[in-house]
Formats: sequence, structure tokens, C-alpha cells
Amino acid sequence: MQVYDLNIAYKQHKSTRLICKIKKGVMPMVPFQKITEACKTTGLSQYFLRQGCKDGTVPHIKSGGVYYINVQALLEQLGQKEQAN
Repeated sequence: MQVYDLNIAYKQHKSTRLICKIKKGVMPMVPFQKITEACKTTGLSQYFLRQGCKDGTVPHIKSGGVYYINVQALLEQLGQKEQAN
């Protein structure tokens, strides 16, 4: 589980917790996240992300039955749509 803050990044691995300082404004992010994680990162609903994966509007890969969303590409895609409006 990963939780991000503006100044501190926490990364939990099993029972060990690593805490590191990060530069202000720089957010470390895993490029591909499961739907539940991407939901927390982007603020979009799980339903929206699942439907987008199924109809191809959300950039993703599928491994077995699990969708992994390319969060950086999704945020860029949403930013482009926002600028067009």
C-alpha cells in the first residue's frame, strides 16, 4: 500500500515501513495501478475506471482478470480534454 503526501512518501512493504523525504511538488507514482489504487490517486470512481477499461477510453493493460491503469497517461488524457473545453 502506498500513500502520498506533499512532502513525505510512505511505502509499506509487508511489516516494514520506509519513510523518505521528497522534493516539493514531485510525486512518486507507480505508472500502472490497479483500479482501486487508481481510484484513490485520481479521484475517479471505480465504476468509471472499469467502464473505461472495458470500452477502451482509459489507458490500461490487462493481466489475467486484473486491469492495470496507466495513471500518468490517463491524467494527461484528461488534461488534454480539459484544455480542449
